[in-house]
Amino acid sequence: MKGIFRFAMLLSVAASLFSCKEKQEPEAGVGLDADFYITSSKDVIKSDGVDYAEIKVILQGEDVTASATIYGEDNRRVELIGGNRFVALKDGKYKFWAEYGTYITYNKDYEDSGLYTIEAISQDVPQPVLPGESDSNNLNFLHRAFLVQFTGAGCLACPHMIHPIKQLKKKGYVPSRAVHVAVHSYSNPPDEAYITRPSVMSYPTLKVDMYDTFSYDKGVEGLALKVDSHISESTKAGLSVSPCLYETEGLVLATVSVKAAVDGVYKVGAWLLEDNIFTTQNGAREVERDKGYAVGEFDWHENCVRVVGSDYMGKLIGPMNVGQIATKSFVLGIDYEKWTKKKSKEELLGDLHLAVFVSCLEKTSAGYEYHVCNAVDCPVDVPTPFEYND
Repeated sequence: MKGIFRFAMLLSVAASLFSCKEKQEPEAGVGLDADFYITSSKDVIKSDGVDYAEIKVILQGEDVTASATIYGEDNRRVELIGGNRFVALKDGKYKFWAEYGTYITYNKDYEDSGLYTIEAISQDVPQPVLPGESDSNNLNFLHRAFLVQFTGAGCLACPHMIHPIKQLKKKGYVPSRAVHVAVHSYSNPPDEAYITRPSVMSYPTLKVDMYDTFSYDKGVEGLALKVDSHISESTKAGLSVSPCLYETEGLVLATVSVKAAVDGVYKVGAWLLEDNIFTTQNGAREVERDKGYAVGEFDWHENCVRVVGSDYMGKLIGPMNVGQIATKSFVLGIDYEKWTKKKSKEELLGDLHLAVFVSCLEKTSAGYEYHVCNAVDCPVDVPTPFEYND
């Protein structure tokens, strides 16, 4: 069949003097040329058999749903109501792929395989609410870099990366110029903030906007320069977030609006973060002593990624034109049983927040890659409007 995907590794091995090795593969990102893809009116619905999402199959900008065949993750054909409406009778994640002539959206050999996910929940799904616009015609959005730190409590070398990140925060770069997240996917010894994916082959690794690697030997000055270089140009999109916290049910429903400042192909992602996680950091005492920190300061971890709300690079929006607004929703579960072992439920909820990012498809020497073009750190229960430069 005719292939439409171009693939590029977005998480390269970090080259540094000190590193902790694990036998893990980096995530593979998918560059989509936007010729053929699935989309829908909603990606979160209520599992009552009444609420529905209208699925569409798009080929070169044209709706070919009526002539396409849609399959589930089990490769069985999906029968839709009224031609393109999907309903669910029970909670869960429902994944789809489409076929039209020689075109196909699914490649099972890749992590980000072209499957489109619709999630069904038992709670009422509120209609997307776009926080009030200060200027609907303004495209001069506030621009932040996205710092993804791959780390772990068992990683002996990771304190060398913790140091410049802490110093960057003291300089006021986070969250004014950058959004920081810590992915504790280094697994040995046990880590209170451990998450299985995403992972890399070498720790510590710091990715700026998901593609540019920073080496900690450049220090906080080098990291500040790196952030400044990434936000020196106008961003390609702005972000607005309408979150809803279902405290009793233990989930956050985040509806994210993306507004395009340039024509492009976009994805959007939302990750659930937790602060104030105590877990003893391997290798911390020497760095703390040498750099003038209090003993045990590196054992308190912030911005720890608890849930990745989609594929690593986010959910596909597809092509957008200048000024166009598109929305995607994310269901992020709260694991009370696991996460409240060392803190109360109230403390946990107070420590939760969201990292939301938008990425745009870029042509590079290696092919096509998604690069993050903006990010925001926001509460789990308070709307965040589009932010503009003064």
